[in-house]
Amino acid sequence: MSEWDKRIHPDDRDSVYADLNAHLEGKTPFFENEHRLQCKDGAYIWTLGRGRVLSWDKDGKPLRVVGSLTDVTLRKEAEIELIKRTAELVKANRALKDSEEKFRSLSEAAFDGVVIGDQGIGIEVNKRLADMYGYKLSEVIGRETICLIAPGERETVKNKIAAGDERPYETLGIKKDGSLFPIEVRARFFRYQGKRVRVSTIRDLTEQKRAQEEIKTLRGILPICSSCKKIRDDKGNWIQVEVFIKDRLDTEFSHDICPECAKILYPEFF
Repeated sequence: MSEWDKRIHPDDRDSVYADLNAHLEGKTPFFENEHRLQCKDGAYIWTLGRGRVLSWDKDGKPLRVVGSLTDVTLRKEAEIELIKRTAELVKANRALKDSEEKFRSLSEAAFDGVVIGDQGIGIEVNKRLADMYGYKLSEVIGRETICLIAPGERETVKNKIAAGDERPYETLGIKKDGSLFPIEVRARFFRYQGKRVRVSTIRDLTEQKRAQEEIKTLRGILPICSSCKKIRDDKGNWIQVEVFIKDRLDTEFSHDICPECAKILYPEFF
């Protein structure tokens, strides 16, 4: 017993003797405990110790005990590794769940539509996208994401997806009522719920395109004084034509006088 006792790992000693004494005092039908024992070379192995009192003396104290030790190092190390991996997986799953919840919160707060596609099927959609297309959320989830693209543009978009193209591009979307509208798409592949999915943000360009057309139209109209011919700039200031042009085209002017003005201003010479 002394040889066995001195080889018990210090961290296991209390549990070993707690189980042993419980049996020797008749509190348990047998002794059983897994603990580490030191080998001759100083290394420790895991053992399963089992024992049982076979006879007692007249005072009711243990007289004879039989027991066994089984090397369970491989099993124990496997169990420890399993516990370690399980803890890592639980931690990773918790982190993944937290990141997914954050992703959902951010997507719901986004001004753009967001759709997550798995094998071309929308598995997550934010409310902004559903509203943009005139759908309910339940009507978009589970549908092919390509259905959000106008029929005439789908082949081009499919080629971009197949090529893994992550550059932003403009195309046409099709709403539930069949109307088309300009959109900008930005997409990239992403790990979500353990899968490789394609996350796309869709921006409605309708107002932007309308504003660009208005600006283009306005740029072609210059408010000019019908009398002195000064031009009104964007700030409401009236400036000379040559100043207006010079500021915008970086053009230098050389002044001259046309024949019509010369006749009026200098009749003595004409």
